[in-house]
Amino acid sequence: LDASPELLLIDWDMPFMNGAEVMRLVRNAETSPNPRLPVILITAIPRRHVVEEAVALGVNEILVKPFSPRGLW
Repeated sequence: LDASPELLLIDWDMPFMNGAEVMRLVRNAETSPNPRLPVILITAIPRRHVVEEAVALGVNEILVKPFSPRGLW
């Protein structure tokens, strides 16, 4: 049984690590088992600098809260 995730959903504003810190770990081959894992960023306020930083760090898609199940699909 392969328990590897196929997708990662993260929020940009989290209490212990922010989205940028998570992305640096996920995209680093030394700290991640799958540095090419697709990542969807969730944010309440799509500030330009956040979007630009997220894309530069390798986020694949960005969803703005609130979003529908259809929007996630």
